[in-house]
Amino acid sequence: PFPYTTLFRFLPDINPIEEDNHLPIIPDFLKESNNIFFAGKDKRIYMSEYAKPTSWPTSQFFDLDYEITGMHNLGAELIVFTAAEIWRVFGNDPTNIARVRIPTRDTLPQGADKCIAKIKENLVYPSHSGICSFNGQSVERLTVNKIDNFKPPSSSKPQKWSDCAAGSHDSVYYLVGNDPEGYVVDFRNGVQISKTTQTGNAAYYELGENALYFSGGKVVYNKDDLEREAWTIKTKEFIG
Repeated sequence: PFPYTTLFRFLPDINPIEEDNHLPIIPDFLKESNNIFFAGKDKRIYMSEYAKPTSWPTSQFFDLDYEITGMHNLGAELIVFTAAEIWRVFGNDPTNIARVRIPTRDTLPQGADKCIAKIKENLVYPSHSGICSFNGQSVERLTVNKIDNFKPPSSSKPQKWSDCAAGSHDSVYYLVGNDPEGYVVDFRNGVQISKTTQTGNAAYYELGENALYFSGGKVVYNKDDLEREAWTIKTKEFIG
Protein backbone atom coordinates (compact mmCIF):
# COMPACT_ATOMS: atom_id res chain seq x y z
CA PRO A 1 0.00 0.00 0.00
CA PHE A 2 2.98 2.36 0.50
CA PRO A 3 5.34 1.63 -2.39
CA TYR A 4 7.76 4.45 -1.59
CA THR A 5 8.35 3.67 2.09
CA THR A 6 11.54 1.69 1.47
CA LEU A 7 12.87 4.30 -0.94
CA PHE A 8 12.40 7.11 1.56
CA ARG A 9 14.24 5.13 4.23
CA PHE A 10 17.41 5.22 2.15
CA LEU A 11 17.34 8.96 1.40
CA PRO A 12 19.99 10.94 3.33
CA ASP A 13 18.93 13.43 5.97
CA ILE A 14 18.54 16.86 4.43
CA ASN A 15 19.23 19.86 6.63
CA PRO A 16 17.78 23.24 5.74
CA ILE A 17 20.22 25.50 3.93
CA GLU A 18 21.33 28.28 6.24
CA GLU A 19 22.78 31.58 5.14
CA ASP A 20 26.27 32.37 6.41
CA ASN A 21 25.51 35.27 8.75
CA HIS A 22 28.88 35.68 10.38
CA LEU A 23 30.25 39.20 10.56
CA PRO A 24 32.57 39.42 7.51
CA ILE A 25 35.04 41.83 9.14
CA ILE A 26 36.99 42.31 12.34
CA PRO A 27 35.45 45.62 13.39
CA ASP A 28 37.33 48.59 14.76
CA PHE A 29 34.12 49.81 16.43
CA LEU A 30 31.14 47.89 17.84
CA LYS A 31 28.05 49.43 19.43
CA GLU A 32 24.45 48.47 20.18
CA SER A 33 21.52 50.83 19.57
CA ASN A 34 17.81 49.97 19.60
CA ASN A 35 18.58 46.24 19.78
CA ILE A 36 20.71 46.40 16.64
CA PHE A 37 24.47 45.92 16.75
CA PHE A 38 26.61 48.13 14.52
CA ALA A 39 30.13 47.11 13.48
CA GLY A 40 32.32 49.71 11.83
CA LYS A 41 35.56 49.45 9.88
CA ASP A 42 37.11 51.88 7.41
CA LYS A 43 34.10 53.58 5.74
CA ARG A 44 31.58 50.75 6.16
CA ILE A 45 29.08 49.90 8.92
CA TYR A 46 27.46 46.46 9.13
CA MET A 47 24.22 45.88 11.03
CA SER A 48 23.04 42.75 12.81
CA GLU A 49 19.50 41.49 12.59
CA TYR A 50 17.14 43.03 15.14
CA ALA A 51 17.79 41.49 18.58
CA LYS A 52 20.13 38.90 17.01
CA PRO A 53 23.71 39.98 17.78
CA THR A 54 25.17 36.82 16.21
CA SER A 55 23.39 37.20 12.87
CA TRP A 56 24.97 39.61 10.38
CA PRO A 57 23.51 39.41 6.85
CA THR A 58 26.35 40.27 4.49
CA SER A 59 24.07 42.56 2.46
CA GLN A 60 23.09 44.58 5.53
CA PHE A 61 25.52 47.50 5.56
CA PHE A 62 25.97 51.09 4.45
CA ASP A 63 29.03 53.08 3.40
CA LEU A 64 30.07 56.58 4.43
CA ASP A 65 32.21 59.04 2.52
CA TYR A 66 35.04 59.19 5.07
CA GLU A 67 36.79 56.79 7.41
CA ILE A 68 35.03 56.11 10.70
CA THR A 69 36.85 57.50 13.75
CA GLY A 70 34.40 56.64 16.54
CA MET A 71 30.88 55.58 17.51
CA HIS A 72 28.84 56.34 20.62
CA ASN A 73 25.26 56.20 21.86
CA LEU A 74 23.17 59.30 22.49
CA GLY A 75 19.61 58.56 23.58
CA ALA A 76 18.02 56.16 21.12
CA GLU A 77 20.48 57.08 18.38
CA LEU A 78 23.93 55.94 17.34
CA ILE A 79 26.34 58.80 16.66
CA VAL A 80 28.99 57.98 14.10
CA PHE A 81 32.08 60.18 13.85
CA THR A 82 34.17 60.18 10.69
CA ALA A 83 37.27 62.07 9.63
CA ALA A 84 35.14 64.88 8.14
CA GLU A 85 31.53 64.35 9.27
CA ILE A 86 29.21 63.38 12.11
CA TRP A 87 26.16 61.19 11.46
CA ARG A 88 23.02 60.43 13.47
CA VAL A 89 21.91 56.85 12.83
CA PHE A 90 18.53 55.65 14.11
CA GLY A 91 15.67 53.21 13.59
CA ASN A 92 14.73 49.69 14.69
CA ASP A 93 14.68 48.04 11.26
CA PRO A 94 18.21 47.25 10.06
CA THR A 95 16.97 47.09 6.47
CA ASN A 96 15.66 50.65 6.70
CA ILE A 97 18.03 52.61 8.93
CA ALA A 98 17.82 56.42 8.81
CA ARG A 99 20.96 58.56 8.62
CA VAL A 100 21.27 62.33 9.11
CA ARG A 101 24.50 64.22 8.47
CA ILE A 102 25.52 66.95 10.94
CA PRO A 103 27.37 69.81 9.29
CA THR A 104 30.47 70.68 11.33
CA ARG A 105 34.21 71.15 11.02
CA ASP A 106 34.74 69.82 14.53
CA THR A 107 34.99 66.11 13.87
CA LEU A 108 36.72 63.42 15.92
CA PRO A 109 40.41 62.84 15.06
CA GLN A 110 41.70 59.40 14.16
CA GLY A 111 42.63 57.46 17.31
CA ALA A 112 40.47 59.56 19.65
CA ASP A 113 37.60 57.06 20.01
CA LYS A 114 38.47 56.53 23.71
CA CYS A 115 38.02 60.26 24.30
CA ILE A 116 34.23 60.46 23.89
CA ALA A 117 32.11 60.71 27.04
CA LYS A 118 28.44 61.39 27.68
CA ILE A 119 27.44 64.17 30.06
CA LYS A 120 23.74 64.80 30.58
CA GLU A 121 22.28 64.76 27.05
CA ASN A 122 25.52 65.66 25.30
CA LEU A 123 28.55 63.89 23.91
CA VAL A 124 31.81 65.62 24.80
CA TYR A 125 34.85 64.89 22.65
CA PRO A 126 38.03 66.47 21.26
CA SER A 127 38.30 67.79 17.73
CA HIS A 128 41.47 68.99 16.05
CA SER A 129 40.70 72.51 17.34
CA GLY A 130 39.35 72.03 20.86
CA ILE A 131 36.96 70.21 23.17
CA CYS A 132 33.44 70.07 21.78
CA SER A 133 29.91 69.25 22.91
CA PHE A 134 27.31 67.65 20.63
CA ASN A 135 23.67 67.78 21.75
CA GLY A 136 22.21 65.67 18.95
CA GLN A 137 21.54 68.65 16.70
CA SER A 138 24.64 70.84 16.62
CA VAL A 139 28.24 71.05 17.81
CA GLU A 140 29.64 73.70 20.12
CA ARG A 141 33.38 74.13 20.62
CA LEU A 142 33.71 74.80 24.34
CA THR A 143 37.34 75.86 24.42
CA VAL A 144 37.20 78.82 22.03
CA ASN A 145 39.48 81.56 23.44
CA LYS A 146 40.08 79.39 26.51
CA ILE A 147 42.79 76.93 25.42
CA ASP A 148 45.57 78.10 23.15
CA ASN A 149 47.29 75.62 20.82
CA PHE A 150 44.99 72.74 21.69
CA LYS A 151 46.77 69.41 21.28
CA PRO A 152 46.55 65.82 22.57
CA PRO A 153 48.05 65.29 26.04
CA SER A 154 50.49 62.86 24.45
CA SER A 155 54.23 62.51 24.93
CA SER A 156 54.73 60.72 21.60
CA LYS A 157 56.52 62.40 18.72
CA PRO A 158 54.38 63.23 16.84
CA GLN A 159 51.61 63.44 19.41
CA LYS A 160 48.90 60.78 19.06
CA TRP A 161 45.28 60.70 20.21
CA SER A 162 45.61 56.96 20.75
CA ASP A 163 47.72 57.82 23.82
CA CYS A 164 44.70 59.53 25.38
CA ALA A 165 41.41 58.67 27.07
CA ALA A 166 38.46 60.47 28.61
CA GLY A 167 35.90 59.77 31.30
CA SER A 168 33.12 61.61 33.05
CA HIS A 169 31.69 61.76 36.54
CA ASP A 170 29.26 64.12 38.22
CA SER A 171 28.98 66.31 35.08
CA VAL A 172 32.76 66.70 34.79
CA TYR A 173 34.69 65.61 31.68
CA TYR A 174 38.31 64.50 32.09
CA LEU A 175 40.62 64.23 29.06
CA VAL A 176 44.07 62.82 29.86
CA GLY A 177 46.97 61.08 28.16
CA ASN A 178 50.49 59.89 28.88
CA ASP A 179 51.67 63.50 29.13
CA PRO A 180 50.75 65.56 32.26
CA GLU A 181 48.95 68.23 30.24
CA GLY A 182 45.35 67.00 30.49
CA TYR A 183 42.08 68.92 30.39
CA VAL A 184 38.98 69.11 32.57
CA VAL A 185 35.59 70.54 31.60
CA ASP A 186 33.17 71.09 34.50
CA PHE A 187 29.51 71.47 33.50
CA ARG A 188 28.06 71.80 36.99
CA ASN A 189 27.99 75.59 37.08
CA GLY A 190 28.07 76.88 33.54
CA VAL A 191 31.18 75.56 31.80
CA GLN A 192 34.57 75.74 33.48
CA ILE A 193 37.77 74.77 31.67
CA SER A 194 40.80 73.63 33.63
CA LYS A 195 44.05 71.69 33.24
CA THR A 196 45.39 68.73 35.16
CA THR A 197 48.60 66.74 35.52
CA GLN A 198 46.60 63.48 35.76
CA THR A 199 47.85 60.89 33.26
CA GLY A 200 46.45 57.68 31.78
CA ASN A 201 45.46 56.09 28.48
CA ALA A 202 42.31 54.25 29.58
CA ALA A 203 39.38 55.21 31.81
CA TYR A 204 36.62 53.25 33.49
CA TYR A 205 33.86 53.90 35.98
CA GLU A 206 33.41 51.55 38.94
CA LEU A 207 29.70 51.57 39.81
CA GLY A 208 30.05 49.83 43.15
CA GLU A 209 32.55 52.42 44.37
CA ASN A 210 31.04 55.34 42.47
CA ALA A 211 34.58 56.04 41.29
CA LEU A 212 36.23 57.04 38.03
CA TYR A 213 39.61 55.40 37.41
CA PHE A 214 42.34 56.01 34.86
CA SER A 215 45.04 53.50 33.96
CA GLY A 216 47.63 53.46 36.70
CA GLY A 217 45.00 53.02 39.40
CA LYS A 218 44.59 56.62 40.44
CA VAL A 219 41.11 57.61 41.56
CA VAL A 220 40.00 60.90 40.06
CA TYR A 221 36.79 61.05 42.04
CA ASN A 222 35.00 58.70 44.40
CA LYS A 223 32.30 58.60 47.03
CA ASP A 224 34.75 59.68 49.76
CA ASP A 225 35.53 62.85 47.78
CA LEU A 226 39.28 62.37 47.79
CA GLU A 227 41.38 65.48 47.53
CA ARG A 228 41.58 66.70 43.97
CA GLU A 229 44.56 68.29 42.31
CA ALA A 230 44.89 72.05 42.15
CA TRP A 231 43.73 73.33 38.77
CA THR A 232 43.86 76.78 37.29
CA ILE A 233 40.32 77.37 36.06
CA LYS A 234 39.14 79.50 33.20
CA THR A 235 35.40 79.95 32.93
CA LYS A 236 33.12 80.15 29.95
CA GLU A 237 29.42 80.83 30.08
CA PHE A 238 27.37 77.94 28.72
CA ILE A 239 25.48 78.76 25.55
CA GLY A 240 22.50 76.69 24.43
